[in-house]
Amino acid sequence: MKMLDTLFGHLGSLAPTAVTLVLVILVLSITRRAMERRRIRTGGPKIGTQVALTLLGLGGLLAVLLVLPINDSARGQLISLVGIVISASIALSSGTLVSNAMAGVIIRIVGRRLNIGDIIVLEGHTGRITELGLFAAQIQTRERNLTWIPNQWIMDRPSTLIRPSGTIIWTRVSLSYAEDRSKIEPLLVEAAEAAGLENAFAYVHELGNHAVTYTVRGLVTDTAQLLQAQAQLRASVLDTLHAAEIEIVSPVHEVSRRLADDAVVIPDREARRAEAVQVQPAHVMFDRAEAEVERSRRVQEVRDRLSALEAEQKAASDLAQKSRLRDKIRRLETELGELES
Repeated sequence: MKMLDTLFGHLGSLAPTAVTLVLVILVLSITRRAMERRRIRTGGPKIGTQVALTLLGLGGLLAVLLVLPINDSARGQLISLVGIVISASIALSSGTLVSNAMAGVIIRIVGRRLNIGDIIVLEGHTGRITELGLFAAQIQTRERNLTWIPNQWIMDRPSTLIRPSGTIIWTRVSLSYAEDRSKIEPLLVEAAEAAGLENAFAYVHELGNHAVTYTVRGLVTDTAQLLQAQAQLRASVLDTLHAAEIEIVSPVHEVSRRLADDAVVIPDREARRAEAVQVQPAHVMFDRAEAEVERSRRVQEVRDRLSALEAEQKAASDLAQKSRLRDKIRRLETELGELES
């Protein structure tokens, strides 16, 4: 009997702690759901929700420690220990974490304004952005691999962002001094236009010891097909010059290969295949990036639809109509939550 009394006494002393723990869990769960729902509806970043839940969790831990059935000395030592652990963690990682977090805020909101699906070139790293996190950005490279780059590293180094509205691509070719410039430049412009480029132009890039180097440039508006456009431009230049009986070879080859005076270095026209160059499709190289872009587009469509339904619900006077609109809003909110998860 005395043992039962002792057991019930211990359980009674633990009751406030258990109640506090349950309340903390409920508050965290409700707050997380409310903040996540609000974030999904507004399209805000996850950073605010994560920071708020972290601070709330620390407050809940402190509340649990305050109601533990222990003496004041032990409680003070326990709170001090937790404070030391948190302080040490922040001190050891603050340099890297804070710098990357601040750089992430600048990249996403204030400064460079990177977005999902953008093509970025950064010191040997080229790819499409698939994720913009608190501490690092994720890009998908041409080999379909995923590369994580710290935000601070992006801020400290020059980077090139390919504009979604289009970019200029180019290629160079070396030709003999015997070829007339007034003939070559129109052919190069014709080749760029055949490759689908806009506002194409060509010019002499360099006068070398053995050959003249020409550059042709043009605007490609579909940046999602950037790599294909570059390959098509090179192939079109090759085909156009060969079709015009222009040798893409410098005079130095006559010395190294001992070509005959009437020899030409042009592929047999009948043996050439006329089909366009085949390169790895962009949707294969950047499948993750394409999926993220499509998800972002769908998220925006659902948000716009939600706004329209909410306005329609406020203007509706019929209860049955309000109920139908409420059901549609809930379904769209569920779909939005799945897209954002």
